[in-house]
Amino acid sequence: MPALVKNAIFLLSLFTLPVNASLIQWDAFNQGDNFAVKDESTGIVWLDTFLTLDMSYNHAIKAFAGWRAATQGEVHSLLNTAFGKVNHVGKYGSEYNFEQGCLSHTSCYKNAKSWQRLFGAAAGNRYYQTFSRGFYQDKAGQLRAGGSYINGSYSANVYSTEYSSDYSRFFNNGNQLIGTFLVKAEEPKQLNLSFAPKSLQSQSVNEPFSLALLLLPLLWILRAHR
Repeated sequence: MPALVKNAIFLLSLFTLPVNASLIQWDAFNQGDNFAVKDESTGIVWLDTFLTLDMSYNHAIKAFAGWRAATQGEVHSLLNTAFGKVNHVGKYGSEYNFEQGCLSHTSCYKNAKSWQRLFGAAAGNRYYQTFSRGFYQDKAGQLRAGGSYINGSYSANVYSTEYSSDYSRFFNNGNQLIGTFLVKAEEPKQLNLSFAPKSLQSQSVNEPFSLALLLLPLLWILRAHR
């Protein structure tokens, strides 16, 4: 295989999009506030969960005009987009059961870190522990939670939608480590390059248009070589 072709394949591999590439930081109330996250695959805008920390679920869903409680299906879709497949060890429904072996060099750690950068995080009892989770009501009427937990720079874990335990005691009581998933829908629209929200994942997310521009010189060299 010619060296130039090998280089082209290598460069293309650098631009492989992560599973959560469609999640970008967005504005919730005012231009530039960056208090929301937009899932470009669905057009749904999510309020940062840290804004509803220490609020009961029933309080949070009434606290912000124009926002509503996220459905179970919407939350499950969001978590699947952000984390992909989650491998759990432990009893079904255990409140403190997370994905195991999520070390700092793994994709699950990077996804958990990206999640916290987008949605905000709360400090745990120890300075190196951070939590970023949200409540949602399932189809049976029980309160569930999903999100990520980071234990310093060494390991991280993420909640699975199937392993969320019953948090119904927080319908009317706040939790300082868990917010509530609130959403508003936006019609999918073409990206406006003159004013686009800043993505906290800019180091890993690249638009196809930008990728094409970067590869134009390489394609020209390959053509000249032929």
